[in-house]
Amino acid sequence: MATTSSTTSSTSTSSGLGSLNFGSGASLDLDKYYSQLEAAEQSKLATYDTQKTSVETKISAYSTIQSSLDALKSQAEALTADNFQKSATATTSAVAYLATATDNSISGTYDIQVNQLATTQSNASTKVSDKTSTLGSGTVTLQQGTGDALSISVTDASLVGVRDAINSAKDSKGNKLNISAAVISNSDGSSYLTVSSTTTGSANAFTISATGDSGLTDVISNMSVKREATNAQFSVNGVDLEASSNKVTDAVPGLELTLSSVSTSPETTTVATNTTDWETGVTNFVSSYNSFLSTMSSLTQYNSTDSTDTGALVGDSGARTIRSQIKTLLSNENLAKLKDYGITAISLDKTTSTKPAGTLEVDSTKLQQAMKSNPEGFKTTLAATDGKSGIMNQIVAKVDEIENSKTGILTTNTKTLNDKVTAITSQKERATTASEYRLKMYKQSFTKLVQFKTTMDTQIESIKAQFEALNKSS
Repeated sequence: MATTSSTTSSTSTSSGLGSLNFGSGASLDLDKYYSQLEAAEQSKLATYDTQKTSVETKISAYSTIQSSLDALKSQAEALTADNFQKSATATTSAVAYLATATDNSISGTYDIQVNQLATTQSNASTKVSDKTSTLGSGTVTLQQGTGDALSISVTDASLVGVRDAINSAKDSKGNKLNISAAVISNSDGSSYLTVSSTTTGSANAFTISATGDSGLTDVISNMSVKREATNAQFSVNGVDLEASSNKVTDAVPGLELTLSSVSTSPETTTVATNTTDWETGVTNFVSSYNSFLSTMSSLTQYNSTDSTDTGALVGDSGARTIRSQIKTLLSNENLAKLKDYGITAISLDKTTSTKPAGTLEVDSTKLQQAMKSNPEGFKTTLAATDGKSGIMNQIVAKVDEIENSKTGILTTNTKTLNDKVTAITSQKERATTASEYRLKMYKQSFTKLVQFKTTMDTQIESIKAQFEALNKSS
């Protein structure tokens, strides 16, 4: 009797889907195939992450450019600020006056003596027993300098009423007078009317008169001058000068004098060109500009042998445009102007230098000499005050243009990149949904295949049993 050994095929369930065995030891490992399919789907989705990371790296690079531009603009603005426009400082220990250097100051030493201060005229009435008693009606007439006489109507006025009428009066153009009135009272209740000019100088002396009731005309006609209007009298380096105000701006070009007291001898003021702040400002600007060039170089460089050393914005037209527009402002004609002040572009060896082309350097000695010999030329070239001309103003304007919130290259390019991130995120979300659906279909198909295999295994075992029973009966 022939004997046959009974073999039973088994299905592995260690990982869920199991294996299919097709005789002769052939096997179909569904877990392995499903894992491969799952990995393939994940690989497809990973491309979206790679794209998104690449775009976000560019956004970060543009943010770095903006920070570099902001720093450059800040240093350029500092060179146009008021403290950098004063090419000189005035040094003095004077007591009789205050000296302040302005934009047009000329270096030198000035011996200044104040002989008389400019004063305002002041008139006072005789004593009036009651400041509220009615003086009557009439007209008060005031004339200051060579101006038109002004008639002020007074109706049943007291001393206080006359004061108020003068203080509220206006000329034919609607302007208040440069004259004010006051009532000064004594401890016994008696009072005086005072009328004073509010502007110094002999040209601002005034006359006052009145017509009408005797009470009014007596008060006005009996007023006497208590302080005359005088001009300031002083000398500069022995030259006698005169001014209508104690604030003198035109005696020495670029030097403002505020006279405060009379002096018995000349007091010295020294005006010297101030270059320290300018030199610091120029040095800081050059450093910021070189930093900008280095930033742009690192973000746009290409390294054929080391991809990790390739910039995030290599080949990016926006970055190239930004660098070109800024560099243009410090090249050609402008660079030729800067050379006169010791600011030059370094000559670099392209084969060995790590510094970007256009890098600047400052010759401090030449800068100081140029600023001292031609401070006005320096301001006009580099730090003009009109808000338009001058290299620093050009740079500020260009950075504002690049960073314009609506039309700037930096703004529009960053927006485009942010839109790409949004689009990639949406694409990945749709791709993820599709991938999950495909994997679900794969799992359902494999599950049915396992079920089919189980049914087939059962049928095969049944047939084998039948053949074995036939063999035994034979």
